[in-house]
Amino acid sequence: MRLVKSGLITIVTGVVAAFSAVSSASDEYRLSAFADVSGYAQIKSNNIEEAKEFIVARSGKKMDFLELNNLCVLELLVEDFSSAIEICEAALGKSTSTRGIGFGAKKKVEASIHSNLAVAKALSGDLEGAEIELEMALSLNSLDSNAKANLEWLASSVLIAGL
Repeated sequence: MRLVKSGLITIVTGVVAAFSAVSSASDEYRLSAFADVSGYAQIKSNNIEEAKEFIVARSGKKMDFLELNNLCVLELLVEDFSSAIEICEAALGKSTSTRGIGFGAKKKVEASIHSNLAVAKALSGDLEGAEIELEMALSLNSLDSNAKANLEWLASSVLIAGL
């Protein structure tokens, strides 16, 4: 059990990778995926067809919250925003019942998932929900650079939409 705990902490604190996706000509959002967790290779390759195949292969299988987060990112990459929202919410639900990870690391992971959920909500048109998710992400980890960047992206998107 001790090895599992230290392995999870290493995964969570040491290898969170940021992925950017272009949302328009001038704006960019960021997604967080976890290395050494299934789905990461498909995300890193940025191959949409491979991502779709992976999603189909994994659907219906039991996954932990880190794998669910990566699946959420894949759903965002294939632009299935409603599914991404559902999966990110499931990841957050599972994270609350996970005991094999330290409190600080868990807050960082949950902040990343909330940030991904915010992107999914924003891209589906729920800007208010996205803002709430980003506020939650920053309350869990005020240093989360992806959440900060996504808050700026959301603010500029709202300003552009208002013009």
